[in-house]
This record gives sequence, structure tokens and C-alpha cells, in this order.
Amino acid sequence: MPEDEAITLLIGQGLQKGEVFEQAAEDGQVPGTVVRQRPLAGPDATIRMGQLVDIWVAK
Repeated sequence: MPEDEAITLLIGQGLQKGEVFEQAAEDGQVPGTVVRQRPLAGPDATIRMGQLVDIWVAK
């Protein structure tokens, strides 16, 4: 997902954008897309409304 779309989605879900980190794109990763987030996503993951979400963007 592109960085700008990810941030829009976070805000729309009642979350806040935390830090944005850049990392070298690996095989199959498109530059400018989100490749990781913290807290981690998962079936049992929970997050509070208004919580900060950090993202890593492929460079």
C-alpha cells in the first residue's frame, strides 16, 4: 500500500501516524509502499483508538 493511502487509512480508523521510517526495498517490494508497521498487525492484535502507528516505507 502506498504511504499516503496508509496514512489516510490510519486516520480514517481513528489512529494516529507515528514515526515514518525508510528502509531499502527488498526483492518484490515496490519503493514508496509500506512494508512494516508497529504495532504489528495480526488476527489477535488489538490497538486503542488514537494510538500511534509507526510505519516503514520501502525506499
